[in-house]
Amino acid sequence: MNPRKLEKLSGMVQRFISDILEKEISDPRLRGASVNRVVLSSDGSSARIFYSLIGSEDDERQCTEAMASALPFIRRRLAASLETRTVPVLQFVYDSSIREGELVLSAIRKLGRDTTPD
Repeated sequence: MNPRKLEKLSGMVQRFISDILEKEISDPRLRGASVNRVVLSSDGSSARIFYSLIGSEDDERQCTEAMASALPFIRRRLAASLETRTVPVLQFVYDSSIREGELVLSAIRKLGRDTTPD
């Protein structure tokens, strides 16, 4: 598939899934989950959806379980929204980059406090 078409389709999938999570799913375990990026295979037949959630590790685990149980519903709703013949097979992947970024910032702040002269 043309790289421009893949990029456009990826953006559409991200937008639609974000809307579905925000407006159509009432599972409280998915509150606050956000889609960070979508990576489509070169033929558009599969999509890896990277999502994140700010919360505890238990919240992340519950969100992952909720994503897995909501997957068929999300795919059906995506099929109704996309104007393509086929809908990509979805795979949700937890994106821990926000948590890792928070840890790095926390370490930097701590270093700044430790090296500040009194």
